[in-house]
Amino acid sequence: MRYGSLFIALSASFLWLAVVAGGAGLALLWPALSFALVGAAYLARQPARGSPAAEPGARGERERGGGPAPAPAAGDPAEHRAAAIS
Repeated sequence: MRYGSLFIALSASFLWLAVVAGGAGLALLWPALSFALVGAAYLARQPARGSPAAEPGARGERERGGGPAPAPAAGDPAEHRAAAIS
């Protein structure tokens, strides 16, 4: 939510500057619109409290098991490199 608020604030600043400057300053309306869209996207991406996406493990930890990585198989080159490093 921090980035969304920041982008919306930047958008408002560009919009205000474009209106105050006028003339060629109206070219700042394009970055204002761009920052507003990015800020809205960041704010829309935040899950609401109590929604299933806000629950712990909603990012796939359940599917992956969340445990440690499996040990390399015997004779695996990664095992030999790990032994040589230690």
